[in-house]
Amino acid sequence: MIQQLKNITSFVQAAESGSFTLAAQQLDLSPAAVSRNVAMLEQHLQVRLFNRTTRSLSLTDEGQAFAVRAKQILTLLDEAAAHVQSNRRAVAGTVKMSMANVIARRLVMPLIPELQRCYPHIDVEINFDDQMIDFVQGGYDLVLRVGVLENSTLVARHICRLHNVLAASPAYLAACGTPQNVADLARHRLIARRFSSGKLKLWQFRQGDSGIYPYEFPRRILTLSDPESIADAAVNGLGIAEVRGYIARQALQSGRLLPILPAAYHSDDSPLVLQYPHRTLLAPRVQAVVDFLLQKLAQQPDLQRF
Repeated sequence: MIQQLKNITSFVQAAESGSFTLAAQQLDLSPAAVSRNVAMLEQHLQVRLFNRTTRSLSLTDEGQAFAVRAKQILTLLDEAAAHVQSNRRAVAGTVKMSMANVIARRLVMPLIPELQRCYPHIDVEINFDDQMIDFVQGGYDLVLRVGVLENSTLVARHICRLHNVLAASPAYLAACGTPQNVADLARHRLIARRFSSGKLKLWQFRQGDSGIYPYEFPRRILTLSDPESIADAAVNGLGIAEVRGYIARQALQSGRLLPILPAAYHSDDSPLVLQYPHRTLLAPRVQAVVDFLLQKLAQQPDLQRF
């Protein structure tokens, strides 16, 4: 019957107006097209809906009964379309997001109270997930990630580049000395990071005109997967660590952490990216959150280079 929808529309309009000609005017069709649609519907139903003469058009008993129900169906369809269009304009509903734990805690959660003041009818669902996710399968509206999801169908909005700093606490440096060159690191307590993929994050250094090269740890006294815990370990004097600038900014500004080998160290900055599906017809609730996060994260002082 879905395939018969245009025929049903022609039939209902003709039944209400009592004329194929008037129905054609309402539907912006020719009278012949309306007559043909009704004939096809009758053939599909195997019942006569109209009694026709050259001067008049009247419903049969079967046509009368069908017209009542068909009109109800078309009214429901109109109401469904109006409901969708109304929701399309309304900034309301649930926005489901995925992001890494530390990004969610440090960068996004502090913004949620303001977001909900601005958009009281938006409900927020955040999945704290350090693993790569299936955007569509998970039903996400937005993903905030370091790096870009390998999906060409997603829109990617660049927020900033996250920089790193090689640092240690004053207490550690007072006890173990301050490295003067990269070779000195071999005798120090080094704290490393291992990604959830299992890959070890190597530090990078400049070497004159030879470019940038990775540093192979001679020994790691501590290996962690959480960047927040790495910063805490460095602040607590456990050793030298590569810390995210936005996590360690306050410690660096207050002197609880001091940069190590700043002239030689190279920060392989990573992009912080907001991704979502579809460039057009984005739901207002999603568009509102996208615009809000882009504006507020761009103003975050912790995301500025230290």
